[in-house]
Amino acid sequence: MQLPPLAIHTKKALELGKHTKTCIIEAGQLPALIPLLPPTFAITQVSLQFCEEKHLCNCVRILQWSSEMFKTRPKQLHHWSRGAVYRKGLQLFFTVHWYKEATFNKHKDAFLNDKHAKYYAVFDATPQDLIIEHKILAEHL
Repeated sequence: MQLPPLAIHTKKALELGKHTKTCIIEAGQLPALIPLLPPTFAITQVSLQFCEEKHLCNCVRILQWSSEMFKTRPKQLHHWSRGAVYRKGLQLFFTVHWYKEATFNKHKDAFLNDKHAKYYAVFDATPQDLIIEHKILAEHL
């Protein structure tokens, strides 16, 4: 998989994140579309601890690439979106916002599929390395 290099502002944020929790990548959706989003049905919180800086950076490269791809598919935004990515030390954190119950039920375990396994190989991880927590928002129950 050929990934683009990290953006300069991302490299600066990565450096800051070595010592304090820092936003590395902004949310995956286009800012102009945020007011048009449906209410969030569920949120998935994701965190991943790395042993080496190079693996963390490779993961950020994939998330950066994913953000750019997401912007080319605005219809997808009405089903789900990824929140900002944060770094603290050798750990990354982000959220996935699910807007439709059916989409959440169908895709909440997408991180286990073969497509994602190819991404994990780039940063020497497995699905078992991810800490995943799904939260159904009470206002939608």
